[in-house]
Amino acid sequence: MGKQFWGAFLFGMGVIGILDGIIFHQLLQWHSMVMYCTKADQELSDGFFHLVVKREE
Repeated sequence: MGKQFWGAFLFGMGVIGILDGIIFHQLLQWHSMVMYCTKADQELSDGFFHLVVKREE
């Protein structure tokens, strides 16, 4: 895979992370990626998502 693919991929992950932070956390006050489980599991899934997104910075 070329540099264009990885550049676009990382840019897309960054945009998703920004949208997640603004829309889901700030506006809707949702702090989970998986809705149909316990609150602890929801927060854990959100933490894993942010671990992946924040690693690219």
